[in-house]
Amino acid sequence: MKAKPSGRLRASIRGGNCRLSRDRSRSGSSGSPVPTKPEIHPALGGIYFIVPFPEGWEVCAFPFRFYPDVGHAVVWEQAVAAQLALRWARRLHTAADLSRQPQRVVMLKRRLAALYDGVPRGRAQAPLGKPDCCIIYHGADLAPAMNVSRQQIQTRLLLAVDVRWRHDAHETCNADSARQLRHVLGLDPR
Repeated sequence: MKAKPSGRLRASIRGGNCRLSRDRSRSGSSGSPVPTKPEIHPALGGIYFIVPFPEGWEVCAFPFRFYPDVGHAVVWEQAVAAQLALRWARRLHTAADLSRQPQRVVMLKRRLAALYDGVPRGRAQAPLGKPDCCIIYHGADLAPAMNVSRQQIQTRLLLAVDVRWRHDAHETCNADSARQLRHVLGLDPR
């Protein structure tokens, strides 16, 4: 019987890519850190978001070979929203304001936490029995102004196999969430 991953997930950004990692501070019943078990996740695949950071749109990818498959909402809330809030807070507020009121970042993260479906996103999966092929399900929301290519997404997901792209309405941006996200980040022209 395979164990489910446990422990908190945390985020950081390295090399322009959002990263999600297992918090090793929690321990199992033996007192040792609970390791991530890669055998419970497919070797190919992952999830991604195209995120509007202040410097421009970026691919935040979470390949299953390194990150647990916990779904878009959880990854967004625990990894992407935190980085988005931090980087936008630095753009929206002065360093002095953030020093006096560090809760501004936390408040911004809370406002962003539920808006995972307001950005382009998708999921890559290998069909059963076909380890040399991967299908990326997407919402067809990628726009030229984002300056992000399909090849960049494939590279960030570490997919060096035959990749096919398929539209999936489930991955399409939610218009209300996208509007709320733009409003929270001050991107709405008013």
